[in-house]
Amino acid sequence: MRRTLGFAVFLFAVGCLVGHVCGCHPAVVESVENAAAVAQYKALMADCRKKGKAAKDYEVYDACADEVDRMLCRESALRCPDGGQ
Repeated sequence: MRRTLGFAVFLFAVGCLVGHVCGCHPAVVESVENAAAVAQYKALMADCRKKGKAAKDYEVYDACADEVDRMLCRESALRCPDGGQ
């Protein structure tokens, strides 16, 4: 246990040192934000797929997907046909 704790502290120290030397670049933050947005979109679309399969109708899926796009446009200016303008 003590050895594992010491190793974890060592890894944390190394991580802090590398982070300090390299710095946190805006591109890294943007990539993380993009990954979160993609994960959110996939989760929302999974619900639409479930609804479409349950109804056995593509139109149900399509209507749900359109509503997801409208919601993301309103809330986050994402997936907007006009770029959120």
